[in-house]
Amino acid sequence: MGLLRSRGVLWQHQRKLLDPGFNHRYLARATAICYEAAGDLVRGWRRCAAAKDGSITIDAREDCEEFSMEVVTRFACGGGRDDKPRAARILAAFRTILRQFFVWMFVDMYVPHFSRWPLPSNRRVWRELAVVDAYVDELITNSENAMQKKAKKDGGDSGAINDDDASPPNILDMLCAAQNDRKQIRDEVMTLLFAGHDTTARRNSAEDFSRLNALL
Repeated sequence: MGLLRSRGVLWQHQRKLLDPGFNHRYLARATAICYEAAGDLVRGWRRCAAAKDGSITIDAREDCEEFSMEVVTRFACGGGRDDKPRAARILAAFRTILRQFFVWMFVDMYVPHFSRWPLPSNRRVWRELAVVDAYVDELITNSENAMQKKAKKDGGDSGAINDDDASPPNILDMLCAAQNDRKQIRDEVMTLLFAGHDTTARRNSAEDFSRLNALL
């Protein structure tokens, strides 16, 4: 359960976990990542606009989803620019899951446990869920291992976050440092990846649609 759906003591706990990620140093890092990713996006649009035969179509919503997922995976989860293909794969999985989720919501009202039936469409979603789960588990494991190596190097606590570091830890690092509940960390990462990228993409695509001609 994420911050938005939490109440009372749980909300205070969740807020305390995420609050350090929104200070000046972290926001400056996020801005730099956004600027770099947005530059790649606009250059791609300009290449499409320069196509002489006009055969290339720009899907602003899809492009903004890819942009948002790249930003979230790099800023919140410590991914690099080279991880862009992996982020695109996770985005494709989310799209498949979301489409079938709405089917489940409707059909399950009339056909109990329809989502558990071994149909090809359901099996496809199960495979995509396994892909996302494996990716999130890998992110958490990498973060834990990196923090342990840093602790050995510094001779300190593996759960300590030093604000004086030249390269500040990402949000996932802070979640791993603040608690040992892996399921809770996983839920928070899922919220960051899914809700975080989707909300940003919807806002960006609406804004970019109205300005696309000017940009190109």
